[in-house]
Amino acid sequence: MLVLTVLTRWRQARPGARVARGAHQTPRRSEAAVGCLQLSELRDRTRDVLRDCTGVEADRLRIRIGCAADASDLWLMRCDIFQVVANQHLQTVAANRINDLLPAFDGWLPRSLLAPVADRGCVQDAPWD
Repeated sequence: MLVLTVLTRWRQARPGARVARGAHQTPRRSEAAVGCLQLSELRDRTRDVLRDCTGVEADRLRIRIGCAADASDLWLMRCDIFQVVANQHLQTVAANRINDLLPAFDGWLPRSLLAPVADRGCVQDAPWD
């Protein structure tokens, strides 16, 4: 919920944020983000995280990624994407793939939200073993 609040405040604080735009249009990017990716490229990179994942949940996520209205929608799917990748591979693989997306979101979201996913490792790597 905190992430949604931060995103909402960030959108309202930007100049021109209250201008009505259609759902099919991409949100305005910050001045520093002139060279950043288009929303379609951002969708492709996010979808690529699931490249070797199969099953109903992975398919649902691919559909959600394709329907995302803006970068914040994609960013908020990170937890679901992490869960699908971690279930089919390892948490380390999931964390690395999500963290590899960080540069793609630069300029679309406030830097305070662009924190890497912490790799907790597997149960075998726990300090009590």
